Amino acid sequence: MDVAAFLDSLPEARDSFRLRNQAVSDLVRGVARHYYPGLYLCGRPGTGKTFTVLRTLEACGLTPVYHRGHITSLGLFQMIDENSESVIVLDDVAAIFGMPIALQILLAALGRAPEDAAGPLRNPRIVCYKRQGMEQRVPFDGGLIVISNVELHDDNSLLAAFKSRADAVNYDPTDAQLASLMLDIAEKGYRLGEWTLSPEECREVALFLIEESLRIKHRLDLRIFIDKSLPKRVQHGNGDCDTHWKDLVRMSLEERLVEPHHPPPRVEGRVARLARETALALDILARVPDRAGQVAEWRRLTGQSERTLYRRRNGTP
Repeated sequence: MDVAAFLDSLPEARDSFRLRNQAVSDLVRGVARHYYPGLYLCGRPGTGKTFTVLRTLEACGLTPVYHRGHITSLGLFQMIDENSESVIVLDDVAAIFGMPIALQILLAALGRAPEDAAGPLRNPRIVCYKRQGMEQRVPFDGGLIVISNVELHDDNSLLAAFKSRADAVNYDPTDAQLASLMLDIAEKGYRLGEWTLSPEECREVALFLIEESLRIKHRLDLRIFIDKSLPKRVQHGNGDCDTHWKDLVRMSLEERLVEPHHPPPRVEGRVARLARETALALDILARVPDRAGQVAEWRRLTGQSERTLYRRRNGTP
């Protein structure tokens, strides 16, 4: 499929993605509101799993306990102990499914006793941990959401027991669905520290990334868009690189040095840039009467923060 045909398919992909994503959000909301105790969400990297989970919890008015990366069995138990009424999100922790003790802790945190099956939604599960001849018992009344790139297989009884207690869903949107999500995210603009990109600039980055990904047959990756491509556009816009941002993005995709296809940015020295921005700040402050208008005009023209506006007024970096 060429780029034009691919882009023409995005409205339909956006509609199907919203329906699919709504189902995932409903499962997350079900954990947040105690209809069921847990969810296992898996799928290839860069498809927006974490983005979807955290955005849904935020919409529910919840701030989850979020942990990413390695955790021990004891660390897992302590996290449950310290956050016994919270929604805990475990991201990229596939290793714990190879730890029998950690799996037993997860099973206890997710399981309801048969006699409680008809009881209230919020009925604490007792999680136990034995060490050095002592046993700790924690009533857990929260929820567990596990995000992973690895699909669970019923190759042992503990994993099968885990899947019997929590929904295990494979989250694998198509490239067209991911492209529609990228363009939706672009419409909100982007901020990196005191620097910003307009929705138009973000859309330019998204369309270039989509086109290049199709060209080299690389699956679309939301992380490459948000964590790599948009920052490169900011760096280029600040005159802080000698390579065009498009060539830097191509390097991220192809994972190698590439022959530049785009002209280098105009290089503006630090002193010249400071002088130009100082003059612009003084001009804005002279012709725009109110503070809110001054800040809005400054951001429109430079993408920089209110604090920077007043530093430039004083001629400071």
